[in-house]
Amino acid sequence: MIWGTTEFRCSKCNKVFTAPNAEYCATILSTPMPCPRCGSIRTMPLLAYLNPFNISIYRKIWETMEGNVAKRERNGEKA
Repeated sequence: MIWGTTEFRCSKCNKVFTAPNAEYCATILSTPMPCPRCGSIRTMPLLAYLNPFNISIYRKIWETMEGNVAKRERNGEKA
């Protein structure tokens, strides 16, 4: 489900940008959106940075998403 838009911050280049806020796997978490500057998927909502526990959760999400992309590339599929 799309909840509107929110401010995201890239953990690689620190760019703050606005993107659609979509739920992640039917949870209260937001799906990481690609950074418009560097293309990294390692992004999270600005408000999520207020709770350090969220960073560890998003690290697992990023690893899962990057693993899925790597699997698709190995299989020759397009994203």
